[in-house]
Amino acid sequence: PTLPLHVYAHNCIAAKNLGSGMDLNDGPYILRAHVYNNIAYDNGGGGIPGSSGYGFLDFSASGPASDRVFRNNIAYLNDNANFNIYGGSYTSDHNSWDTGAPSFKASDFQHLDYSQLKASRKSDGSLPDITFGKLVTGSNLIDAGVIVGLPYNGSNPDLGWFETGSETINPVYVSSVIQNATPSALELTYSIALANII
Repeated sequence: PTLPLHVYAHNCIAAKNLGSGMDLNDGPYILRAHVYNNIAYDNGGGGIPGSSGYGFLDFSASGPASDRVFRNNIAYLNDNANFNIYGGSYTSDHNSWDTGAPSFKASDFQHLDYSQLKASRKSDGSLPDITFGKLVTGSNLIDAGVIVGLPYNGSNPDLGWFETGSETINPVYVSSVIQNATPSALELTYSIALANII
């Protein structure tokens, strides 16, 4: 390339790749890389030397390290390494591999089944609804991130590709009860608790 490259990877899933889950093959050209809120799971199984969850070759391009930033990412059960940088300067904090990161295990995730990632798109072309890599309630990785400019719920962003509580859940009518023959109230029950009583 004749121009410096700017790379932004936000809210991505990299799973079961033969080589690294995320690898820019960047050489000396990357000037800015913002890698925020992603998950790399079980990558590097193809025996490719040096492959990892996040494997970035070289950040030798001119520009401050603050423009090459890794935050709020999860790397889990990748074959060789979860995070591997080959030279150059960068910033890495609030990721699952950083010192002081919260502990976690498979039970922190709703699902780690690859078959979900092969599901067909919806009829309108949008991505299928999946639970792969989403955190369970009570996970140490919820609210464990740092603000990077992406939408979040709670006190801080979660680690990983999906922000807990960002799903739209529509209440479904379940039943109703009339108090008596001359009622002053009608009690309606829905599948989730509603915010107000009318």
